Formats: sequence, C-alpha cells, structure tokens
Amino acid sequence: MPLSRDQVQANLAAGNFDTLLGEFESDWLECKRQPYGLDSDEHKLELAKDVSALANGSGGLIMFGFATVKRLAHATDQVDKIRPFPLGLLNPDRYVQILSEWLWPPLENLRVSDPTDSAKGIAVIDVPAATGHDKPVLVTKTGAVLRGSHAT
Repeated sequence: MPLSRDQVQANLAAGNFDTLLGEFESDWLECKRQPYGLDSDEHKLELAKDVSALANGSGGLIMFGFATVKRLAHATDQVDKIRPFPLGLLNPDRYVQILSEWLWPPLENLRVSDPTDSAKGIAVIDVPAATGHDKPVLVTKTGAVLRGSHAT
C-alpha cells in the first residue's frame, strides 16, 4: 500500500529513507536523483514548472537523492535507489529566490530543506497547494526562455 504524504514526510524527517524504496511517483510526489542544475534558464524553467504543477494541484514533495525506474504496469516511476548527492549542489535560499522570481503569485510556506541536515545528502522541496485568489500559480519567464533558446 502506498504511503501517504504525511507518512513520507515523517520517514524523511526521521531519516528512514529505506522505507521510501518502492514508492511510486504521483500527483503529489516527484523524485529526482539530484537537485536541479540552476546554471541555465532551461533548468530554472524545469524547476518552476514542477513546483507550479504541484502548487496548482494539492501541493506535494520534490525529493532529491532518490533514483527511479519506469514501471510500465503502473505508468509511472518507482523509487528504486537512494542516491545521496554532494551537499554543495543545493542551496535552499537560492531555490527560494529563483522560485520567487519565476512564479506568480509567490508561494507562501514553500520550504526547501537544507541538505546539511542530512549526512546522506537528501533534500526536499515541500510545495504548498495554492488556494483561492493565489490559484493558478503561473510560470512567468517561459516566453523569455523560449525566445532566448532559439536566438541565433
């Protein structure tokens, strides 16, 4: 039986990462082997799109340090390995700054865990659900990125 969001968060907080092996990605759970590279607008756009999608749904988690495999029977990815990443790859303040620049309206209560809290190099973006007048959350820089990527 799949774990609930609260159960996943509790296991992450307790450092029980092995309990997440076998979990499937869902409308509230996204897994990444390592943090987004923020060296290009294309990577920032990918981050903003993923966070926006979760915010416009019921909120969710983006977990870093978890490798997945495609499971055709479930039409989604399944966590198959814990892959700690070098701690220097994620600066929570930088993530929050980029998301505040790329999303409108800004997300209140967005949390990016500090990977230095974990010896294993695991981190999480906890995305709140947008509600009321804050919905939908839009990615504001898409056009500029697309125009820039096609420039000669």
